[in-house]
Amino acid sequence: MKGSFLVFFFLGITACAAGQISNEDRQAVENEVRVGRSLAARLAKKYGVLRNAELNRYVNTLGQTIAIQTARSELTFHIGILDTDEVNAFACPGGYIMLTKGVLKQMQNESELACVLAHEISHVALQHSGRFQQTSGIVSFISSFLGGGTVVSVAVRRSTGELEAQLLEKGRQKDFEFDADKAGVVLAANLGYDPSSSINYLKRVSEASGNQILIRTHPSFAERIVSINQFILAQGYSPTVVTLNQQRFEKYRNLIQ
Repeated sequence: MKGSFLVFFFLGITACAAGQISNEDRQAVENEVRVGRSLAARLAKKYGVLRNAELNRYVNTLGQTIAIQTARSELTFHIGILDTDEVNAFACPGGYIMLTKGVLKQMQNESELACVLAHEISHVALQHSGRFQQTSGIVSFISSFLGGGTVVSVAVRRSTGELEAQLLEKGRQKDFEFDADKAGVVLAANLGYDPSSSINYLKRVSEASGNQILIRTHPSFAERIVSINQFILAQGYSPTVVTLNQQRFEKYRNLIQ
């Protein structure tokens, strides 16, 4: 990761932690949460939701522990599990993260889970779905409409549809995926997880069945692995114990078998 990216990432933490948020930014956050909730609901309708309170509590606790490090202290993160063997994970705006049952089945330790959650959380932290204001581009959301329920509903549906197509068909910008990989490594490593677990996970998922959408919407596995490995070496991260919390991880993963 370039130094400028790290500076931007961690300066964002300072600004939000200090509560320095304007009325315009507050409105943008409300817009973002509204669209993200709508998009998560679409994914839940498409795939179904795995209803297991223990497993959901586990992934949410871990996800929120990771997310608290980020620049988005104004958001409450929610992690849901989609009831499909498709191998994928989705970052919806506003802090809604959706993992598939298939992606959890591919994981072998909590470090891999932490790296995947950190990657998706980083998409939200770095606002890779855009800023939800009048000039936000792909998710143009006209704040002056917020007084009218019908118009707001139309705007939410339009933005949600565009983002759903991005997640399932077109994919994000290539650089966004590389940046989320690197930021995810930082977030996971800060909590003591082995950042190289993300490489082990990607190698395994590259050969898994049900990864077609993941392949279509992301840079190649080979490119991502090279990029992550170079970043880990450049930052001087040392290998850590990948079995951190292994017993806990296996207990909850067994709930989906």
